[in-house]
Amino acid sequence: MSRISESGERTRIPEAVLVRPVFGVGLSPGTLADQIVSERTLFVFLRHFGCIFCREAIADIRAAEEADPDYPDVLFFFQGSATEGRVFLRRYWPRARAVADPELELYDAFGVGRASLLEGLGPQVLRATRRAKSKGHSNGPRSGDIWRMPGVTLFVFLRHFGCIFCRETIADIRAAEEADPDYPDVLFFFQGSATEGRVFLRRYWPRARAVADPELELYDAFGVGRASLLEGLGPQVLRATRRAKSKGHSNGPRSGDIWRMPGVFAVESLDIVWSHSPSHAADHPDFAGLREVFSRET
Repeated sequence: MSRISESGERTRIPEAVLVRPVFGVGLSPGTLADQIVSERTLFVFLRHFGCIFCREAIADIRAAEEADPDYPDVLFFFQGSATEGRVFLRRYWPRARAVADPELELYDAFGVGRASLLEGLGPQVLRATRRAKSKGHSNGPRSGDIWRMPGVTLFVFLRHFGCIFCRETIADIRAAEEADPDYPDVLFFFQGSATEGRVFLRRYWPRARAVADPELELYDAFGVGRASLLEGLGPQVLRATRRAKSKGHSNGPRSGDIWRMPGVFAVESLDIVWSHSPSHAADHPDFAGLREVFSRET
């Protein structure tokens, strides 16, 4: 048995994959090969059940199949147990057939990998979320591999490493996180290489997690732009410089795009649930009181 890629090329499904015993919803007893009952079968590997795009995909395929008597047979693959699949599909498509793959072995066998940060949270995903919501879909409880850590995560886009406000931001967040055991997970983004990030963070917060973005693709994707002259050198920035110096911080050698602004986003699942729009290069929220800010603004 073979599969056809988007380029039209046929590739054989490995025999070791076809002879695997499978379990799930609406299946015939036996192997994966036993579930392929017609000349063409559409294998659909779903995202986790809590994902809005999982629900949208099932609804779209169901509508297409019900409108076309010659539509290919459909076989879904999902991350949970057979019981979880039955409960979920009873709501979204009771007669669907689906293979349970809680260990993601079939996902891996077919090369269905994990999203990069840009693939999981880039501007195309945000636009697609609006599309799915316009059809009446929504996210549900997280389940399976949602590509990243659970709960709210604070995405913090730093200024260049030589900036006094970059250093102040890291120190303020570190102090807030160490004082509050329920503080959100923090993920920094920086302009340099991974090596530069390791050297810098070894000094300021060795256990911090951070994403290197030397081409500023993620900064751009999240709308973290460049400062105007007033945003970068205005009176508010000069006052903030005195504030940061009073905490013991100082500027270092310039690096990266020195005009790039900072940015702070609270992310849950694949949704941005809150963000801070800085009015100047030194503007950041009260990191120690961030949970109160969430409760007021979300």
